Amino acid sequence: MSSSTPLDPSTPITLVSSQGDEFVVEYDLLRASGVLKRLFASSEAADFEEQRSKVVKLRDISTAILRKIIDYCEYKRAHEHSSKAPPRFQIDEEDAIELLMAANFLDI
Repeated sequence: MSSSTPLDPSTPITLVSSQGDEFVVEYDLLRASGVLKRLFASSEAADFEEQRSKVVKLRDISTAILRKIIDYCEYKRAHEHSSKAPPRFQIDEEDAIELLMAANFLDI
């Protein structure tokens, strides 16, 4: 794929947690992450293996936290065009710090 050709929103991207668990999601879902959006949209990213392979290894993000981040991206996409206030997104207190650090890293 040419670096100047934008990804189709339905392009599958594989996210790999620190435990090696894989989550295949559509590129459109990942655009909630500034980091991943820039990675796949940048013409400079053509030099990165992640753009060629469509696999992103997130070595510092556990499976449970990555699942929660994906859940949040789905939640955000589902409610972004709604005129009503969205329901509260539930975060377990014991996961809050780790989730905050991962969301900060991914620019979500």
